[in-house]
Amino acid sequence: MKKLLSVFLAFIILCGSAFAAPSLSGALFAVAEAAESDSCGKGVSYSLDDAGNLTISGSGAIADDAFFEKSGIRTVTIPATVTSVGSWAFAGCAELESAVISAKTIGSHAFDGCAALADVTLSEGVQSIGVQAFDGDSGLKALNIPASVASVGPSAFAGCSGLEAVTVAADNEHYAAAGNCLIDKTSETLILGCRNSVIPDDGSVAAIGSNAFKDCAGIENVVIPDSVTSVGCAAFSGCSGLKAVTLPAHIDEIHSYTFFGCSALEEVRIPFEVTTIDDFAFAGCEKLKRIYVPESTCLIEEHVFVNCGKEKPVICAKEGSYAAHYAETHKDLVGFEESKYESEAAAAALQEIISAVKSFFEDLRNRDSFLKGPSSFITSILKWTSKKKKR
Repeated sequence: MKKLLSVFLAFIILCGSAFAAPSLSGALFAVAEAAESDSCGKGVSYSLDDAGNLTISGSGAIADDAFFEKSGIRTVTIPATVTSVGSWAFAGCAELESAVISAKTIGSHAFDGCAALADVTLSEGVQSIGVQAFDGDSGLKALNIPASVASVGPSAFAGCSGLEAVTVAADNEHYAAAGNCLIDKTSETLILGCRNSVIPDDGSVAAIGSNAFKDCAGIENVVIPDSVTSVGCAAFSGCSGLKAVTLPAHIDEIHSYTFFGCSALEEVRIPFEVTTIDDFAFAGCEKLKRIYVPESTCLIEEHVFVNCGKEKPVICAKEGSYAAHYAETHKDLVGFEESKYESEAAAAALQEIISAVKSFFEDLRNRDSFLKGPSSFITSILKWTSKKKKR
């Protein structure tokens, strides 16, 4: 009887296991489908599957620091029902590669330090991008600003060293793109450049913003047009491939860290209206050989040329000028060479006038062309006179 009972119990256990197995399998499958889910803000939740796809749902705001330095996230989709992405929400998500964002507001530092983030889609409906929102996202290759964006915070895309293309929707009222540069229409400030940027010389740019070209290692030559009257702090800092730069005629100050760490830069000619060169402006420029400084410069800060390599840069300036005195008192940082920098510039200006006069007489030989419009002589004289007045 006991033997029969044992057989019966074994049969019951075996049947129970057979029926339970599919249920356990289904549970494991469900876990694989949605590895993790929870709230990530008031009225907002998320689900993260095993493949690293993060989906946000609900109506409300993603909380500050919601996914700060969270591992395992490869893609994120944020729908238009989400009103805002909180500050530092996805900062430091090292594995994040792609983001589709439709929220109205992207908070400060929201995607700061996401080095693997290569693809960002800003949907129509995004209105505001916060301070340093995508700072240091070195994997980002292309950026398109939709028409709905009305505000881009300072240094929003600073340090995006891999950026190759910048575009803006044609009907955006606040921003424009030209020559792969992002320009604030209201202030006429270039706020973002990339390795393929060419600064427009049509007068649309009056200023280069702080950190505008920060860490653009691929850019080698920069020509800043004379319409620019201000170049912001750290505008070209970390541009390790920059070999040559032409500064605009009408700036009066070289701000702190402007060319910090531009280790390939070899020569700089400071414009004649510059009075001040701020601290660390050329620090870390290891290959800098010569810097031409005009008489107008009356202040060079203490640490302008620190860490400029074993071969000290040479200040080329007029004997008796402030720059010459600076070189004399900072022999540990720079050398000195007497220069006819300004005399040479004056000679070049005179040559322009001579060329204009020659052009005038050539115009007289052909009265038809002379009467059709302003002669090249008049145009040249007006340009030259305008420059002199500004100086």
